[in-house]
Amino acid sequence: QRELDIRLSRINSATYHAQKIIGFADFAERWKRSVMSNYKPSSQAGMRSTVNRLMPCFGHMQMHQITTEMLQHFLSDAQVKPKTVRNLYITFKLMWNTAKAWGYTDKNICEGIVLPKMTRPDRPWFTQEDMKKIISAADEPYKSMFWICAETGIRGGELCGLKVGDLQLDSRLLSIKRAAWKGTLQGPKTENAFRRFTVSAQLT
Repeated sequence: QRELDIRLSRINSATYHAQKIIGFADFAERWKRSVMSNYKPSSQAGMRSTVNRLMPCFGHMQMHQITTEMLQHFLSDAQVKPKTVRNLYITFKLMWNTAKAWGYTDKNICEGIVLPKMTRPDRPWFTQEDMKKIISAADEPYKSMFWICAETGIRGGELCGLKVGDLQLDSRLLSIKRAAWKGTLQGPKTENAFRRFTVSAQLT
């Protein structure tokens, strides 16, 4: 009776709407067409990879059958690095939020998920003398490209996305407005990535 009362109270609510039924695989295809397509190509590639990883575990299930425990087991059993686990979770959460907005579920199964701790990897770096040697030994256009990276620290994709109009030689300014990804120009990684640098007189 207690269980029945819980179910009836939700159904009898003035805001209740009958829940639509859909399989995870069908929903994923709709989500890719309508939502994922709005992201940058580089983001879409990562999301598409995540959806493919989700399919063996959830593809045969209805959306309302998926639980927090199932999601936790999937993430904990994934034989990937902690950063990849977080990427899996982030994409799944984006999908689940859309499913709630579209009326396919009223559960919030992403709450209470425990993710592995991230460790900061050791990144290789060059000293100022190392960079001088690399730039000196390089031929154009790589000499200028390496020199720009050395002075600004911009990402490789941003470097490859530079256009002549991004350089203001009179004021020695370099503007970052886009990035290249697999031969395609797109916006920088984040809104904060739109920025300007003052470069040296020698590089100018």
